[in-house]
Amino acid sequence: MPRIGSCVAGVGKIICVGLNYSDHAAESNMPVPAEPILFMKPTSAIVGPNDDVEIPLKSEKTDWEVELSIVIGKPGKYIPENRALEHVAGYCVINDVSERAFQLERGGQWDKARAATPLRLSDHGL
Repeated sequence: MPRIGSCVAGVGKIICVGLNYSDHAAESNMPVPAEPILFMKPTSAIVGPNDDVEIPLKSEKTDWEVELSIVIGKPGKYIPENRALEHVAGYCVINDVSERAFQLERGGQWDKARAATPLRLSDHGL
């Protein structure tokens, strides 16, 4: 069977929002943040829907969440809310893989838990 790749290419950066709804904060036993928790994943984390998921060495608490990804196709700054959709190229579903022990038990940096784990993008949505 031929490999199905990612539904996006030429990605400049991946910006993620953590604890982005109150139920997720509650199930994580964490307070709802006063401001969005932003972190980045390297573009090398993008894999196709049937690709292997690489788990970091010494991983203890690998976790994943299904997320909606918004693909921005047109640059902009300080975009008014009523014009935001003009910049959206499409949507896709991702499996966001994290190593929770790295994230929560080793100094509180979200990037070290996320950068070594892939985003599996579906082949649908764009």
